[in-house]
Amino acid sequence: MKIITKLSSFQNLFLSKSFVAFFSLLMTLLFSSSSFGQVDIDNQSFRSGSIPAGWSQTDVTFTTSASGYANFTTSSAVLTSPIYDLSGYTNVTLSMSVAKFGTGTDGPITVEISNDGGSTWTAQTFNSGTPTSGTYVNTVDNPVTVTGSNVRIRFTRAEKKKKKRFRDYVLKGIVVVTGPTVTT
Repeated sequence: MKIITKLSSFQNLFLSKSFVAFFSLLMTLLFSSSSFGQVDIDNQSFRSGSIPAGWSQTDVTFTTSASGYANFTTSSAVLTSPIYDLSGYTNVTLSMSVAKFGTGTDGPITVEISNDGGSTWTAQTFNSGTPTSGTYVNTVDNPVTVTGSNVRIRFTRAEKKKKKRFRDYVLKGIVVVTGPTVTT
């Protein structure tokens, strides 16, 4: 009789709502762990000799020479991304590589981020690493704090004396994962 009572208690444990809820949550976490890493939202090498679809430019040319790059040819050069919906991402980061023609420390490329599709560019601003030669300086995993469904990024060479070379643009983020709602 004790064995049957213990089996019934064991069965009750596995059939209880709290155990089912806990087990469901555990399985969700175990089988969705692969989605917790960063994924590419956009990845453009700018090495093909042409502007990627959805991007726009002013005074930026594209070449395949020297392994390819976007060339900011004038001090008014601007390269603008398409609109991104970042509302489904957390921990968004931006990486890029910048070099220049000649030597000296006459400035980086300025990164401006808009949260209204490009009507204004004040949501976030930062600079790339400052190149001092033709060797590329990598800006890696710079945090992007702007969120929303109407985010746009532009790169400018405003008032920098030397031409800049730009490539290896990567925008990454962690996809927001919503698991099942468990009620008890």
